[in-house]
Parts: sequence; C-alpha cells; structure tokens
Amino acid sequence: MRNESWRRQRRRNCVLCSNNKMQKKARHEHQKSRQDKHEEPPTKRRRLSDDTTENQSKTHEYRLTIPERQAARSVAHFQHLNPIEEGSYGFVSRARETATGEIVALKKLKLDPLRDGGFPVTALREIQCLTTAKHRHIVDLREIVVGEGSDVSDVFLVMEFLEHDLKSLQEDMQDPFTPSEVKTLMLQLGSAVEFLHDHWILHRDLKTSNILMSNQLLLGATAYDSAIDIWSIGCIFGELLLKTPILQGKNEIDQVTKSSPQSNLEARFSNLSEEGTSLLRSLLNLDPDKRTTAKQMLSQPYFNELPRAKPTAMWPTFPSKAGQEKRRRLASPHAPVRINGQGAEFNDMGLTK
Repeated sequence: MRNESWRRQRRRNCVLCSNNKMQKKARHEHQKSRQDKHEEPPTKRRRLSDDTTENQSKTHEYRLTIPERQAARSVAHFQHLNPIEEGSYGFVSRARETATGEIVALKKLKLDPLRDGGFPVTALREIQCLTTAKHRHIVDLREIVVGEGSDVSDVFLVMEFLEHDLKSLQEDMQDPFTPSEVKTLMLQLGSAVEFLHDHWILHRDLKTSNILMSNQLLLGATAYDSAIDIWSIGCIFGELLLKTPILQGKNEIDQVTKSSPQSNLEARFSNLSEEGTSLLRSLLNLDPDKRTTAKQMLSQPYFNELPRAKPTAMWPTFPSKAGQEKRRRLASPHAPVRINGQGAEFNDMGLTK
C-alpha cells in the first residue's frame, strides 16, 4: 500500500516535470519568434567614398549665415560737398568719405516720430528694397550711418553717386538720344525692372520727371501689379525718342484724356521702326493684362534691328550737374592767316606765332 502510493506520487512528479519542460520550451520558442519578428535589419556597408564630407557640404548649403551685429558709423566720416535735391522722403547731397576719398550720395531721411509713430514705414521699405535689389542697373546702398552729438537720431543712407539724372540730362542736350542710345537705355531699364519684378518688388514711380503718372492710378484702381511699371517704361521710351513727355496733362482729368496714345503712335513717332512702334504700343496698352512684361520686352525684335544698342564704353560724356561741373567751351579752330607776309599758325586756343 505504501509502495503503491509512492509510485503514484513519483508518477505525478514526472508528469509535472514533463509539463514544466514543455512550458519552458514553449516560452523559449515564443520569445525566439518575437525576436525574429522585431529583429533589426542588417546595417548597410559604409562606402569607401567620403559620404560624410558630401553630406556636410549639402548641409552647409542650406545653413543660414547671420552677419555679426556692429554699431552704425557716424556721418562724421563723410565730408559734405554740395546739396543735390530734396525728395519726398529725404535730402540728397554729394559727399566724400574722408578715409578713402570716394564720392558718394548721402541721403538724410525725413524723420518725424510723432507723425509716423516711430521710424517711418517708407524708410524701412526703401532700405529693405535697396538691400534686396543688388543689380548692376540699380543704385547700390553701401551702408546706413547716423548723426552725431545732439543729432544722433538722424539716419543717412550712403549710396553710390551717379553724375546725372535722365530728366536734367535731356534738358541740357541739344538733340535727343540716338536710336542706338535709346536701345541701350531701354535694355538697362528693362533689365532692372525685370529683376525687381522677379523679386516681387514694384517700383510704382518710374519716371524721368514727376509728371508721368500711371493710367490705373488715375482711373482709381486700388489693386495693381507689375503692369504699372510697364506703363511707366512706355512713357519713358516715348520721352527718350521725342525729348519731351508724351502724356503731359495739366491735371488728372486732362491726363486721363491724353492717356490713349494708341491711335496716333505712327504719326507721333514717324522715325520709329515698325518693330519699335509695336513695342511702344505693347508697353502703353490701356489693358494692364495685355501689356508685355519686362522679360518679354527684352526679347523684342526691336532690339535686334540696326542700329544695335550702343556699348556704354562708346557713350559721350556730359558735365554733371550734381557734381557742379560746367560745360567747357573749346575755341573754334581758325584757318591759317598771313601777318606781314609771314605764315601764322593757330591751335585750339588761338594764335601762337
């Protein structure tokens, strides 16, 4: 009886031991299957080429470089030479940088904190546009300087100095620009306007004088786009050809009545070629949506006609009003004459012997 109970107990223990082994084996297989499912993919072999350097260079291309802050220089570094003009937003004068002797244009901004509620938005917009618009045919903003002493709140824009403005230059010229010179000016103007429009900048005030006004604004438009500058380019084109404003009205009503030049272009610009007339008509189209763009203007057949645009190196020089230069008069040459039977010679300044 005792032996029988012992055998039963032993048999029970063997069954339990067998069950434990089976459970351990099942757990082990389950863990192994889970590991197989979540096993990391094999790592790729590293290429012998310098991928790290290549990735670093790509990362460097998109890195934003912020210039170090530095205090603005004082206007005392510039010597005032002479005033040039007063504009709506500032006074422009000619100045010389004392350290280098370079001639620059110095624009003193008109600031009225009480009126503007702080620094004027117009000045901020001008600075932002000039900082963005780095182009060979757009005036270069060199730096911003401040006043000194009690005038430390004054702000000046230091820009490259240009000897002429187109309006005053035309007033001093006896004859209008030649066709080749007109093409050069139009290509330069079109290139600059194309750059501005590509950077989402509208000039809105292109002119050789303050007389020219864009047609959409006269008709009361509150929304306008780059076509407003194209209209101004057309007005400048006509003024270069005739040496006088083509749409000069006494007031806004008179201006509107004269803003329909399409009908008599051939009569007014009889010396202009057919391609030139077509370009002028596309610039002065009354429908802004139908005007050409600055990019399209530069590829017009008019610029491929003879005479071609004159290289700037071949342009004549003119005395600078802004630089207070005066036109020099050369003595007219004279024919040789005889004095007491002896020969006489003349140079450009008169009798020599």
